[in-house]
Amino acid sequence: MSASAGEGERVMANRADEREPTAAEQEAQRAAEQAALRNVRQLTDSLEAEERSRRRLQKWGFAVGALALAVLVYVFVAVYVKGRTAPPPTKIEVPAKIELPKK
Repeated sequence: MSASAGEGERVMANRADEREPTAAEQEAQRAAEQAALRNVRQLTDSLEAEERSRRRLQKWGFAVGALALAVLVYVFVAVYVKGRTAPPPTKIEVPAKIELPKK
């Protein structure tokens, strides 16, 4: 228990040794905080712009992929339907000898 009592006294001594920062120190601290906030805001803005760009690219990529898939499906269906609905081949008789009309 004496160890924790010693720590408490040390903390109290540190608080008593602390002084109020001067006006110049407060102003410097405020300027540093504002600069840090501006830097964070710039980083946030750049991350948001990057996210918007990624979403836009993703949206257009999905649209192009869907369009390509639709075209492929249309082509396959058209070929399949044409093959299924074509009339059966007819036999054409070719004469053994061709007679040309006389003039």
